[in-house]
Amino acid sequence: MAKVETKITLKKAKEIASEIMDKLEPHFTKAVVAGSIRRGMEEIGDIDIALIPKDTLKDNIADIMKLSTKIGKKQIFGTYKGRPINLFLTDKQSWGAQLMAATGPARYNIRKRFLVKRQGMKLSPNGLFNGKGEYLVGKTEKDIYDYLGWSNKAPAERE
Repeated sequence: MAKVETKITLKKAKEIASEIMDKLEPHFTKAVVAGSIRRGMEEIGDIDIALIPKDTLKDNIADIMKLSTKIGKKQIFGTYKGRPINLFLTDKQSWGAQLMAATGPARYNIRKRFLVKRQGMKLSPNGLFNGKGEYLVGKTEKDIYDYLGWSNKAPAERE
């Protein structure tokens, strides 16, 4: 996830994201375009997608986008039409936590993780865990916010 030098408009990014989502669709059970697109930023560098993959994704991803690195267990990085694409793989239990992490922005996530750590817990793309490492919540972003007593901020309000 290197810094992208050339940014594109939100409209163009949504078009590219829609195209790649159409190509990925047979290979996931759930997916959301996240990152700066989900936050509604005017200029977009890379395209972030959180998804719950089917078994077919890893065997077919190289036919959909040019891979930048080896296929990881939780992440796949590549390009589509010259635009960096970051796929964040998760499961039903961690869906909300991964979507929250992939939506960002980074400084927002870092601040939230710091606040959680001060309460003796851990927040990661895998979920919210107590001090013993036991899973608490993470299926939805709302579950995480509610558990922590936080207001559920819309992606565009996260800074």
